Amino acid sequence: MADVIVCEVLCYIANNYADATKHGLLTTVSGFYTSEEIVKAKDVMFNVVDQLRGNGTLPLDFKHRNITHKKGDKKRRQDAEDILAVYADLDVSKILLPMFTAANLQPLSPDATDYCTLAFSVS
Repeated sequence: MADVIVCEVLCYIANNYADATKHGLLTTVSGFYTSEEIVKAKDVMFNVVDQLRGNGTLPLDFKHRNITHKKGDKKRRQDAEDILAVYADLDVSKILLPMFTAANLQPLSPDATDYCTLAFSVS
């Protein structure tokens, strides 16, 4: 498995997972990133899962599979939920993940989760 993977969405999740609520992360990811960025991140996450399965690192009862959601209003949110569910289960199982990084680390400030949650609530 690669030690460093460039994926802005997963970089954001990895760097804010410990300090943000699930709802806050979900709102920020699904509200800020495009559907294409989220689907790409989901594919990257499941590639990591496949590699972990291949080398026997995952618990036998690890249940997540990459499901393709239909296009629509909730697609971004559903895909973001899928990513966060896998990330949470890997975190609970103490599975070592590669470092996720981004080419540009400035798109969201530390309190952007609050702004995205507020914007989502208003809309």
